[in-house]
Amino acid sequence: MRDALFPVLSVAVLVLTAAGIVWRARNKRWVRDAQLALNAQPRLSLILPVFLVLFAAVTVILGVGSLESRFAYGWG
Repeated sequence: MRDALFPVLSVAVLVLTAAGIVWRARNKRWVRDAQLALNAQPRLSLILPVFLVLFAAVTVILGVGSLESRFAYGWG
């Protein structure tokens, strides 16, 4: 059960993180406020979301790798 649950949850976290970033970026007012807060530099407003998605992807890869090597405690 545990071997099947953790990969599904980690993929769900990855998908929800990416969906949340896309959903927030659709709100033009939020993007404008974020750009103003970052001194109107649009590239800087993408740094945090990109790192969040990369971190979620790396976590999924490490978690699936630890399960494949029969090291289920790596998820803890």
